[in-house]
Amino acid sequence: ASQAGVFAGTSPRLAFWKALGGPDGKTRYLQGTARPGAASVTTVYPYNASQIFTITVYLSTGITSRGRIGIDATMYGTVLENPWFQDPNDKTVMLKAINELLATVNQVPGLTLITPDNTTSITDYVNSYNPAGMNSNHWCGSTRIGTSSSNSVVDENTKVWGTNNLFIVDAGIVPGQPMGNPHAMFMVVGEAAVTKILALAGGA
Repeated sequence: ASQAGVFAGTSPRLAFWKALGGPDGKTRYLQGTARPGAASVTTVYPYNASQIFTITVYLSTGITSRGRIGIDATMYGTVLENPWFQDPNDKTVMLKAINELLATVNQVPGLTLITPDNTTSITDYVNSYNPAGMNSNHWCGSTRIGTSSSNSVVDENTKVWGTNNLFIVDAGIVPGQPMGNPHAMFMVVGEAAVTKILALAGGA
């Protein structure tokens, strides 16, 4: 009950993945999690808050939508263009995934979908979803790592191309969206980068 100790875990109790084909012929991967409780509820149904669970789904590897970030006058990172559903094929695949996931809800006795409820279609729900309400954003790839300055920002040592002492070590160097939560990968990237940087001439 205290959720402490070696067997403690995060709120998601179940994770699943699925490969989905898009109308453009490209495969996109869906990651889903299920957890007790709910972050938000919009429903006309009465419900028992102690008997609800939330399924959250994300598109990850294979998405083709892209955004842009920049730096403002105060040197603070800022979003120039939101990345969500810039390619309509991504939205088509997401709608397909959600509808497939919910196709069996009616087969479970006593299970009622409350968000969205029967007053809102899945398409309308996705179309009206406010990106500001998203609480799981894993931005990456803005300063990607690579083998050439023509297709990347940093080299294999995380050094910015054309510089001698400027390095980038964060989620930006990951070249693409991973299939699952990338937090552990970012920590590994950081440790590996430190080793590479210190091994360069002049490293301490």
